[in-house]
Amino acid sequence: MHRGRLRTRIRRPGLCTRGFREEETLAQEWIDHSDPNRPFKSVRKLTLMGMQRLGIPEPERQAKRWYVHYSQLCMPKHMNPLIQTTRGFRIEQNQILVVTGPDTTEESVRLAWFALEHSAGFALTAAGFFSQKYVQQSNQKELAARSRELHEALGKLRDAAVARGWDKNPFPNHWKIDR
Repeated sequence: MHRGRLRTRIRRPGLCTRGFREEETLAQEWIDHSDPNRPFKSVRKLTLMGMQRLGIPEPERQAKRWYVHYSQLCMPKHMNPLIQTTRGFRIEQNQILVVTGPDTTEESVRLAWFALEHSAGFALTAAGFFSQKYVQQSNQKELAARSRELHEALGKLRDAAVARGWDKNPFPNHWKIDR
């Protein structure tokens, strides 16, 4: 569960960085936002804004895909029953066993992997957008080389997840996911 929480805490600032890249007025609105009960803007809207500003092909489709990943990672944080009913216990024979401590079931490992993979990917993407705007040109070549290395490692992590069959919709009866 904690992995999903960490992932969403990494992703939200990344979305803000992307959305604010060229928009000082929007950045000031974010700074001035004072309602602790509501987000500054919807995560989905910030994602779409960022993708449009960056010229990402098919920004609506990409924003929807990223938002689905974000939603899946918010599920443990918000105690969504789809996740909660698969965590913390297991059924063996005619008994329900409460699991305390590390959960090493296949589903738990898949959830942790998903969180790590997407946390790293979104943090790397946000860092790239931030560095384009705020890092001196003389340092960008070194950062770009390091970024390529990290993207390669992330690609291997994704390939390994696909090889395990973890690229499938975990809730096919509840979510329609466009690829």
